[in-house]
Amino acid sequence: MARLGKSWGVRGWQHLHSFTEPPDNILKLSHLALETAYQSGVYDARVEVAVKRHGDGYVIKLPQVEAREAASALSGRLLSVAPEQLPAITESDTWYWKDLVGCRVNNLQGATLGIVRELIDTGAHDVLVIKTQESETEHLVPFQDPYLQSVDTESREIVVDWDPAWSRD
Repeated sequence: MARLGKSWGVRGWQHLHSFTEPPDNILKLSHLALETAYQSGVYDARVEVAVKRHGDGYVIKLPQVEAREAASALSGRLLSVAPEQLPAITESDTWYWKDLVGCRVNNLQGATLGIVRELIDTGAHDVLVIKTQESETEHLVPFQDPYLQSVDTESREIVVDWDPAWSRD
């Protein structure tokens, strides 16, 4: 739902980058979990947090983080919510990132590019980070038209218009 940024002030507050759409939806969440191992889906206990607007962004106060140094140590960590707190998706072309991570990605020719390891928000558009299990080959595929062809979260498969030669080794 969000990523912790640099510390703000001396009392444990820190900047927060919201991944919610619209970003102000982060203000509606009162209980978040701090990641321990994002790839394995293991999270710390959910804690009550204070999130407030600051300028054109947000700041957050985690419990028991009382000093600038403690907040700085958490910079870059991800925050999540319990799946039952998420609103149901009603649009056919909308997905939660958590539902895309782990999906197999094939191209139009049927070649398997790998598995979605994460998504990146570039500001302009989201990007699928796809890695093969056999090697360290990495594909960074824009998660938008004309590259995105179909998403089937039931079968855990995404089809993209992408040539495997356009990889990042």
